[in-house]
Amino acid sequence: MRSPWGKGVIFVGIIAAACAAALPAAADGPVPLLPDLDPIAPSAIAATTDATGKKYLTFTFTFDNKGAGPMIVRGHRASTAEATMTADQVIRNVDGSETVVPGVGQLEWLPTTGYKRWGFRHQRYELLDESGATVATSSLVGLCLQDDRNSPGAALPGEPSSKVFLGGCGKNKPSLLALDLGLSVGWRNLHSAGKLGQLLDVTTLPS
Repeated sequence: MRSPWGKGVIFVGIIAAACAAALPAAADGPVPLLPDLDPIAPSAIAATTDATGKKYLTFTFTFDNKGAGPMIVRGHRASTAEATMTADQVIRNVDGSETVVPGVGQLEWLPTTGYKRWGFRHQRYELLDESGATVATSSLVGLCLQDDRNSPGAALPGEPSSKVFLGGCGKNKPSLLALDLGLSVGWRNLHSAGKLGQLLDVTTLPS
C-alpha cells in the first residue's frame, strides 16, 4: 500500500508471531487445530509530528484468524522479580488435548499512561522504497493480542459467537505471574493508528 510519505514508498506489515503450522503432527499423535493469521491491508495511514519535531508515519493494522483453531500465547514467570514473562504457544487438538510449543517469545509490561497492560512482542513493520530497500523499521513493542471484533463474512467452523480472549491483556495488573493472550477463530485483532508500535520514524526521509 502506498504511503503519503515520499513518492512510491510502500508500506509493509510483518507478523512475526510463532506459527505452529511448521510443526506437523506425528502420524500417531493428535491432530492440531492450527491458527492462520491473515493480515489486512493497513488503513488510516497518515503523517504526524511529535512535540520534539520528529516525524512519523502511522497507520491502523488488523489481522484475522482464519485457521482451524485459536492462536493462544501463554505467558508465565516464576516471580515479579522477572520483568517479562516467557511466552509459550498453546495448540488445541481435535481430541481436546493441548500441545505446548515452549519459548516462542515474551510478554512485556507496558507502563506508559494509556496502556498499563501486558503485550506479546509479535509484530514489526518495515517501510520499503520502490526498489524494495528498507528505509524505516518500527520498534518491536508488546501488542495486545485479543478478540477485538468479529471478522466479516460467513462464520468459520469452530468460531465462537462471542469474545473469548478479552480483558485488555491484563490491564492494570503488573503483578500477574501468568496470562493467556489469544485470538479466536473468526475474530479480528486491531491496532489503531497513533499507538505505540504503530509509528515509523520518517524524520530523515525525503518528503
